[in-house]
Amino acid sequence: MSDGSKKVAGVLKAADVTTFKGDPNIYTGQVLANRLGYAEHPEGLTLHLVTFFDGACTNWHIHPAGQILHVTTGVGQFQREGEEVVTLLPGDTVTIEPNVRHWHGAAKGQLFAHLAINGDKAPQWFEQVDRS
Repeated sequence: MSDGSKKVAGVLKAADVTTFKGDPNIYTGQVLANRLGYAEHPEGLTLHLVTFFDGACTNWHIHPAGQILHVTTGVGQFQREGEEVVTLLPGDTVTIEPNVRHWHGAAKGQLFAHLAINGDKAPQWFEQVDRS
């Protein structure tokens, strides 16, 4: 196993991670994502690295099992429905309770990336965010 190519249970090698483009039906602007992991758990936890380019963001949405975001790069924005927009910087972590309507993405003119931990139940997606 000197070259690291042997498959080991529970280990996802970087070479096996694929990048996919964000669905334009649920994101505004250019978004790339990498699924980095899945854990057997009552909620079937997933881990994604999501990168938002200049002003790109999610639509409004909810996660039935909640969500945790940890900022890795850039300047982002996050908003729970009915609350003010919050600026996010590297090292910030956001905990979003189950079924709380929210959005997140890059600030205008900024690149933004976060790790997202989600339950495996599909989020419910709504309309685009009006950031005017």
